[in-house]
Amino acid sequence: MADMEIRDVEQAMPAQDEQVEGTSPKSSPSADEAQVDEAATALSPREGSAPSGPCNAGNGAHSHSQEEQQQEEQEAQEADGGGEKADLPFDAPFAPLRSPFDFWQDGVLLCLLGGALGAFGYAYLTAFTKVTSAWLRADGNGSYPDAASLQFGAGRAWWAGLTAGAGLVVGLAKAILNLDEVPTFIAELRSMHVEPLKGAATSAVALLGFLGGVPMGPEAGLGAAAGAAGALLGRLPGLRPAAGPAAATRSRLYIFSAMCSALAAIIPTPLATLLLVLELGRPTATRAPLSEVPVMRTLTLLGAGATASFAVYYAIQGGVYLAPFNTLLSVVPYAKYNQVFIVEGMFFGVIGAAFGFCYILIGGVVKALVGALRRTLDARFGHRVRMVVLATAGGLATGLLGWAMPLVLTDGSEQLDTVLRQSRQVDSSVLAASAFAKALAYHLCAECGFHGGLFLPMLSMSAMLGAVFMNETGVNKVVAMACSLIAMPAAVIPAPIMLSVLAVSLLQGGTEGLVPIFTTALTAHLLCLGLGFPQWLVSAAAARKRQKAR
Repeated sequence: MADMEIRDVEQAMPAQDEQVEGTSPKSSPSADEAQVDEAATALSPREGSAPSGPCNAGNGAHSHSQEEQQQEEQEAQEADGGGEKADLPFDAPFAPLRSPFDFWQDGVLLCLLGGALGAFGYAYLTAFTKVTSAWLRADGNGSYPDAASLQFGAGRAWWAGLTAGAGLVVGLAKAILNLDEVPTFIAELRSMHVEPLKGAATSAVALLGFLGGVPMGPEAGLGAAAGAAGALLGRLPGLRPAAGPAAATRSRLYIFSAMCSALAAIIPTPLATLLLVLELGRPTATRAPLSEVPVMRTLTLLGAGATASFAVYYAIQGGVYLAPFNTLLSVVPYAKYNQVFIVEGMFFGVIGAAFGFCYILIGGVVKALVGALRRTLDARFGHRVRMVVLATAGGLATGLLGWAMPLVLTDGSEQLDTVLRQSRQVDSSVLAASAFAKALAYHLCAECGFHGGLFLPMLSMSAMLGAVFMNETGVNKVVAMACSLIAMPAAVIPAPIMLSVLAVSLLQGGTEGLVPIFTTALTAHLLCLGLGFPQWLVSAAAARKRQKAR
C-alpha cells in the first residue's frame, strides 16, 4: 500500500487550509488574493462610494485619494441618516435594480443554462440506462432487478465479455484523445476550473463506460460536460464585467452553477443539490474562488439554475433519476416516534463508519496493485497501450464480478427499490458479499481508467449492508431503510446535511424521521473522517512513497 492514494476520497476530505479559525495574520496580499478582492468589488452591489479594502489601495488602482473617499462616505451617511451610520440588520442588496445589472445578467444566463443542462441530462442518462437495461434483461432475465435476478450466480457469463468490450472501447478512446489523467469531480467543483475540450471528452468517455454497466455514478460525466458549458458561457462577448479579475470570478461562478444544475437531474430536489455542492465545493470558504462574493448572491444564482434544470428534466421525464420510493411506510412508523430511533441511528452510523473505512482500505490495496501493473506496462509498451490494456482488464474483472453477483453492476439506482423494500427476499449473504464486491469493482474501474462518480454507487453499497441488518435484527424497518442508505456515504463524503435531506426526500419521511437520519450522518462522519484514521492512512502511504523515491 505504499502507493495508496484515493483520489475521490482525498478530494472529499477536508483540506487543511480551509480550516481557518479567527483572523489570519496580517501580511501583504498575494497577486491571487488581490485579484479575488478586485473581483469581489466588481461583483458586489454598487454603493454610493467605492468600497474600501486591499484592492483599493496602492498601485494607482483608484483615482480617488483616501481623503476624497472619506468625504464621499461622510456625505452618503449624512444623506441617509443625518450624519450617523445606519445600523440596519440587513446585508447590502445583492440584486439592485440599477446599472450595470450584473446580477440579473448572470441570473438569466444561468437559468437558461440550467434548463439546457436539464435537457442534456435527460438525453445523457436515458442513453445509457436504456442500453444497460436492455442487455441486463436479455437472455431470459426480463424480471431484472427483482430479488430472484440478484442472487448468487444469477448473472450471465457473456456479461464479462460485454464489459471487457466496453473497457476496450474506453481505453482506445482515451488513447486517441490522450486522456490519461483527468481531475475528479470534487476537484473540479472546488477549483471551479474546467477546460472545455477536456471536460467534453471526459463526459463522452464516461458515457462509454456507463453503457458497459460499470459501477460508477453519472455525476462525474454530467459534471464535466456542465463545467465545460459553464466555462464557454463565461467567455461570451458582451458580458459585464468584460475583463480582469472580476470576469475570471464570474467564469468560475458559471462553472460552479453549471455543475450544480447538472446534478439537479439526478437528485430528488434542487435543495438537496444545492446543499451537496455547497458542502463539497465550499465556495465561500476562506480563500475559495467565491469567498468574497456575497453569500446570498451565490446561493440565489445556484438555486435558480438548479431549479431550472430540475423543472426541465421533470417536464420531460416525469420524475428525477434518483426518484423517491413509492411507499407509505414512513407515515406510520414515524407517527409513533420513539427515542430509541436516535440510538438506532447511532448504530447505523457506527456501521457506516466501519464500512467507509473498509472502502478506503480496499481502494488503497487496489491502487497499489494496479499502480505496480501500470508502471510495468508504461515501461514496456508506453502509456497509450497501458490505457487500453488496463481498461479492458478492469472491464473484464467487473463483468466477472457481475456474473457472480448482479448487484455489482451499474450505479445501483435501479436496484435500490428491491434492496430496501424486498430485502428479505434477497439472502443476507448475497447482500453483504455484493456490497464489498461493488466497492472492489468501483476501485478497479477507477484505477483502470474508467471515469465516473462515487456518490450513487456508495448509496447502493450502503443500502445493501443496511438491508442485512434489516433481515437479521428487529430494528424499525423505515429507520433502517433511511439510515442505512446514507450511513457509508456520510462516513467518507463531507456532506451530512445534504445526505440527511436526501434520505428524507427519497423515503418521503416526516420531520421526526429526520432525527435518526441526521444522527446517523453525524455519527458516521465523526467516527471516520472526524477521528482522522483515513487521513492518517493516506498520509502514511504518501510518506512511505516519498522515502522509497529517495
